[in-house]
Amino acid sequence: MPYALRHPSRFAPQGSWFSHSVFVPDEARTQVSAWLDLYVEAVQEESAGLTETDILVSGSLARGEPAVLEHAPGQFRLASDVDLVALVPDYSRDRSRDPLSSLPSALRRRFPDVVTTLFQVRRSRLAHVRSLFGLDLWSGSRRPLAARVPPADFPPPAIGREERLEVLVHQLASFLLLAPRTGPGALPLREGLWFQRNKIALEALRGTLPPGGIGPLRFSDLVPQVPEGDPVAWDTAARFVKARELTLVSDPGATDLDALVFAVLLQHFTSEDRSPEALVHAVGAEAENADDPLVLFRRMLLLHYLAVRGPVRARTAAAGTLLSVLDRTEPFGPEGSRTLPARVAWTAPEEVTCGTGTGHEETTAVLRALRLDYYALLGPRNFGEPAGNADPSAT
Repeated sequence: MPYALRHPSRFAPQGSWFSHSVFVPDEARTQVSAWLDLYVEAVQEESAGLTETDILVSGSLARGEPAVLEHAPGQFRLASDVDLVALVPDYSRDRSRDPLSSLPSALRRRFPDVVTTLFQVRRSRLAHVRSLFGLDLWSGSRRPLAARVPPADFPPPAIGREERLEVLVHQLASFLLLAPRTGPGALPLREGLWFQRNKIALEALRGTLPPGGIGPLRFSDLVPQVPEGDPVAWDTAARFVKARELTLVSDPGATDLDALVFAVLLQHFTSEDRSPEALVHAVGAEAENADDPLVLFRRMLLLHYLAVRGPVRARTAAAGTLLSVLDRTEPFGPEGSRTLPARVAWTAPEEVTCGTGTGHEETTAVLRALRLDYYALLGPRNFGEPAGNADPSAT
């Protein structure tokens, strides 16, 4: 990668905060790297009293590919979130009186222009963290931001098709189910349509990358290594990566996003028959047979996507399959228990595909409720917790 050995940092998990960036210019790396080192020093100061807690970084900073924003000519700042993870002892369960709970607010006061999140993972459960969150955390654990106990050692979690679908469904669900935020508190650079489209495209494409050995799956890997059979050309993938790294406030090209997502889903679900009907059948069959509510929700969300934005000839079949699955789904959380009964039984598939009207709104409302139950289950599982343990929520 360009600049991989430049701008070294004693804090960055990869040795440089921009070790795997492609398009970030040299001056941006210099400015943001210096800022990040100051940020880490603040993390160490603010967490000094936590003698049994390590602080790691996850997300794009752990992968060495953060995004930047040129907020004035020649002036750059960090555009990515700072995703912190606290490794806590097993007995640290009462978070209301835990001094760790004040760390995010202290950092936000000192650095109000960056989004700081903090999750807690029990040290004894590190070997059980999963998904791309766990893989990023493994990368960040190579060099903790603040280490007070012997270094944590755990294997990188395996990444298969389900983990790749998880991050794509996360972006699709936000796009399909959540209304854009406006007014006070909205983050136009993070919540605009251009940003959502770019994230969907990148997660779809990242999900096609072949396993690259030990290490995280990076968006920047799309540039030098376009996988065999990738649905878009190298220059298109590069435009998406560049738009992300530089926070370019525009769609990165005329790429048909729905055609891109459809092509990627074909890779995940079909082998010989590449028709829209075959894709709907494959996704629907997995939904019908799913005994894991997380797998079930992902298939329902993909059916919803195909019903409203998939190839026209497959939309009615996708909507019909989705309604059939919803009709037979047992609630897997409180929101589903509240909204599932008798909400979609009378809806016709054509009402879902049109994207407007009562039937579409009712179906979307059910999926929106199920999404809350989905995340209530997903968080603890990704953090390595056994079924039934409380979610170590972000603060």
